[in-house]
Amino acid sequence: MKIVHIRGTLDTPFDGASVAVAQHMASQSQVAAVRAYNVRDISADQILKELIADRPDLVVFHEVYRPPFLPVASFLKKQKIPYVVVPH
Repeated sequence: MKIVHIRGTLDTPFDGASVAVAQHMASQSQVAAVRAYNVRDISADQILKELIADRPDLVVFHEVYRPPFLPVASFLKKQKIPYVVVPH
């Protein structure tokens, strides 16, 4: 199974979402191939290229109100790739 996490966090120990994502990935990596993208570091277009090349089984969006998430979610819906939103 391939799981992709998409987030827009600051990568500091004071950002609860950063800590939660790291813990999710650590647990899931024991049973699945796990990858993460941070929309602060990579564009939505680049994320889409990566998703096309390596079709995941599940995508997890961390947070809700990030404009770069919208084209990615639209693509996932069209490709019938399941995703979940985990608000922090």
